Parts: sequence; C-alpha cells; structure tokens
Amino acid sequence: IVQQNKFQQNTENFIALEANFPNDYLLKKSIDLKDQSITLTYGGEIITEDQITKLKGKLKYYNLNNSTLTIQQGFAYLKENSDDEETSQLNLALAEREKNIQQLQLKIDSLNAQTKLSRQIYKELKSQYPEIQSSIFEPAYKNTDTLQVKVWIALIKSSEKIDSIDQAKIKNWLKVRMNIKEINVNFE
Repeated sequence: IVQQNKFQQNTENFIALEANFPNDYLLKKSIDLKDQSITLTYGGEIITEDQITKLKGKLKYYNLNNSTLTIQQGFAYLKENSDDEETSQLNLALAEREKNIQQLQLKIDSLNAQTKLSRQIYKELKSQYPEIQSSIFEPAYKNTDTLQVKVWIALIKSSEKIDSIDQAKIKNWLKVRMNIKEINVNFE
C-alpha cells in the first residue's frame, strides 16, 4: 500500500509538472497502481513522437522508471475523421464553450473598466473639491411600465456641506466626464 501511494503521488506530480503540451488539453488520466501504467488522453493538436519520447524520458526523475506511459490523442483522431456526426457535435459544443468563455471575459473586462473609471473620477473630483471624502459610482437600471433605461447613481460624501451651485456643477461635470445622459447624485 505504501508503494502504491508513493507511485500515485509520483505520478500525480509527473502529470502536473511535466505532462503539458502547447495547444493540448489533458482530457483524461488513468493510473493503474498494480501494473504501474499511466494512460493520458489529450485533446487538441497532434502530439509528435519526439514530444512523447521526451516526456517518457522524464519518468526517471519521478522514480517512475518501471512504469508504462501511454499517450492517447482524442481530438487529433476525431479531426482526421471529420465526417463523423460525433465530431461535428463535439465541434459545436467546443464552439459554444468558447463563445461562453469570450462572453464571460467581456463581462470581466467591463467590470474592471468600470472599477478603474470609478476610481479615476473620484481622484478628479477630489482634486476639484478637496472636502470630498468618498464616492460611489455605479450603473443601474431605471424601470417604468414601458421601458428600462440605464442610469448612473452617485453617492458623494464630503466633510463639509457642498452648496447647491457646486452640486449642480458636479452633476453636470459627471454627465460630461462619463458621457452619459442621466445620473442621480446624492450628497452626504
């Protein structure tokens, strides 16, 4: 049992640190403790025999000299047989997944840009009105019976009361600075 656990740990380390190929994904790994065999199934570009030989040469660094390493290539095989219906379904699923990843990345980028903009606007306002202590700038949606409109909400806290003339100036400046039509600003 101790030897099997050691083999398992060495194999996991080998896979994590060495069994990486550019433009390929490890789809499945099978470790047979009794036979001391490792089977890795990849999807992506074709892995060359030279790459497989180099990988097998690294087994000795993980005390896996007596183990058998088998590399299987999933998508490369499917790519060669592209007339197959399963291949087209798989390609559709991969395309859908890639589209979802891109949409999520766009959302992340949008949130990061919004955070940077909020921070920059605070700095610019603070330089004009040093009494400002904090601010919140967030997009929101104003709903009515017939439509939904994106608006911005701002909460500005200051150590001294900002008079109504300066409040109007700040509101107008925010509209111009953020290139928006509507903003609701509350001053504390």
